Amino acid sequence: MNQALIGRRTYLVPGRFAELSSAQYLAVVQLLHAQLARPALKVRLTMVLLDVRRRPRLFAQLWRLRDAQRHELTALADFCLQEPRFTKQLLPVLRVPGRLTRLHGPADAWGNLTFAEFIQAEGHFFDAQRQPEQPRHLDLLVATLYRPAGGSDPADPRQAFEARAVAGRLPLVARLPLHVRQAVQFWYASCRQAYVRKYTGTLFEAPKPGDGRRPADPRETWREILAEQAGSPVSYDEYGRQPLPNIFFDLDLRIRRRPEPKT
Repeated sequence: MNQALIGRRTYLVPGRFAELSSAQYLAVVQLLHAQLARPALKVRLTMVLLDVRRRPRLFAQLWRLRDAQRHELTALADFCLQEPRFTKQLLPVLRVPGRLTRLHGPADAWGNLTFAEFIQAEGHFFDAQRQPEQPRHLDLLVATLYRPAGGSDPADPRQAFEARAVAGRLPLVARLPLHVRQAVQFWYASCRQAYVRKYTGTLFEAPKPGDGRRPADPRETWREILAEQAGSPVSYDEYGRQPLPNIFFDLDLRIRRRPEPKT
């Protein structure tokens, strides 16, 4: 946490995404998508980090400061404008407006994501990046990751993943505010980059500058890996239910132990 001295009082202020509350995280994501000019954006972000909605006296005090003093405080928001590096699940439960339904999300760092679930999510994430103007891709990503409670796994409150059930959750997901769905995508992207950094050179390729080729659909790539490792269609479902971190660890180990090709 960072510290901010305002008047005679010191306030603890989040200094990275993992230290945000759920409400602060949603507010930050909403502001990052608001297309504000950078100075105004940093001021608004600083207000969120200082939690002025719950501190009306602090809000009034901030506007009595000199411009230079307020400008110095906006440095607190610098981390919000940098590449996000967090895997903590800040939105474990989404409450669907107008319904009693609650949708539960994956654990920190995709700890309980299954391989089959990842394959579908990765495809929807790819589509959402390629066609951001199509909200259905974002909705499918959220509907894949978030599910009602009812699973048999004590470590995962969600119903077991079933690809055919994803479309049925779209009406519920569509009720969620846009910035909530964007926050799910934001967290997914940050978790994904953490795994890319960890497994670049084995499971993920390093980006190639100037490579104009259209990237392949990741669903096809990961499905081929699933088929190869499962060995038989009879084992596809069983392999797809394995936790993703275990799959990644195993694949990385196999690739690194693979003999170098003879020249």
